[in-house]
Amino acid sequence: MISEENLERDLSDGVVLVNLVEVLSGCRIRHTRNPRFRAQKIDNNEMALRAMQKELGLVIAGYSPHGKTSLSLSLSLSLSLSLSLS
Repeated sequence: MISEENLERDLSDGVVLVNLVEVLSGCRIRHTRNPRFRAQKIDNNEMALRAMQKELGLVIAGYSPHGKTSLSLSLSLSLSLSLSLS
């Protein structure tokens, strides 16, 4: 569940983004449901981005999941908006 208090923290592990992509694409994405380690969070974000490219035809330029544990808040929100409008 996403809370209003700290949206960036809630989006940081990639689980919400994976769930959004699954709903919009109708495909299941292999991911860690309760990531504890940085590598698991990076993997979740990477899997979501790959599914966006493969299943939805969206290409995300200028983002590397290895630079940060999470997507930046502005990038996360713009991705969510783009996905919901497509």
